[in-house]
Amino acid sequence: MSSFATSLIEWQKKHGRHHLPWQKDKTAYRVWVSEIMLQQTQVETVIPYYETFMQRFPDCKSLACADISEVLTLWAGLGYYRRAHNLHKASIIVTEQHGGNFPSDVANLEALPGIGRSTAHAIASIVFKKPYAILDGNVKRILARYFAIEEPINTTACEKKLWDIAQTLMPTDNCQIYTQAVMDLGAQVCMRSPMCHLCPVSDNCLAKKRQKTQCLPIKKPKKAKRKLHYLCLLYIHNNSLWLEKRSEQSIWPSLWCPPMPESENSETLKDKHHTLATITHSLTHIDMHITPCVIYGIPVQKDGKWVTSTTVKDVGLPSAIKKILARDALLE
Repeated sequence: MSSFATSLIEWQKKHGRHHLPWQKDKTAYRVWVSEIMLQQTQVETVIPYYETFMQRFPDCKSLACADISEVLTLWAGLGYYRRAHNLHKASIIVTEQHGGNFPSDVANLEALPGIGRSTAHAIASIVFKKPYAILDGNVKRILARYFAIEEPINTTACEKKLWDIAQTLMPTDNCQIYTQAVMDLGAQVCMRSPMCHLCPVSDNCLAKKRQKTQCLPIKKPKKAKRKLHYLCLLYIHNNSLWLEKRSEQSIWPSLWCPPMPESENSETLKDKHHTLATITHSLTHIDMHITPCVIYGIPVQKDGKWVTSTTVKDVGLPSAIKKILARDALLE
């Protein structure tokens, strides 16, 4: 076992996180749900969603038997809704093809919707105690600093190099502790602004020795986000709001939402009806500029439903729409 792994394992036992809800009763299902929720989302945000989700869907079969609309209702506000769709699809496959028990081999794990290499490795190492390294954003940052890698970590060539390093460092014993250790180190110590004085491997960290911890890791600049402008058509009738289910191919697939045409095609609506202040909502590749437009009447569309201030809580709404409804008190 490398000194790197030894130091991290000992550090994790004393200083790592041991209180997270998915660390209790560590089944493959519970770890899998947590790993999917934690993609692109902070731990503090995930915890209440995770606990509510587990109360309603305590195992894979209960999730597989649920309607996707109920899954999305519990997911609403967590964002990146494809994760919820893939979670549901994967639960059906595990239930139908594996009897509700998650496969322990990496190949079958990676074959499930929404499970990439790092997530499959996390389940294999944390639950089944197999020596498969993970490589999430935290681990990339740790390795880039420890080995002073001055290539952009978000390139294919550098990612391959990081995978090789991560797997080389992975011990064959205490795999589950080591995997949790690198997660905890990235979340608690080797952050964007690192706390090197708390790091168990700082003595051999090349970035620290070369005073480059603030410079590393390096990332290739992302493409500028597209800006899209939408109207949010808030049809109000008898203290109720009209909602439509969004298509599978749209932003916020299968969530409920007021009609939202792109505003360039609907300028006349702005002139005829009362518009409210525009909000900006950022997604991975786009910035959405949404202008609410209040219309007292009934829409032409027939496929949808009316909700009140009470029943709106039972449908999956995008967080941007929740913000608009709360800000402008439209259903009070």
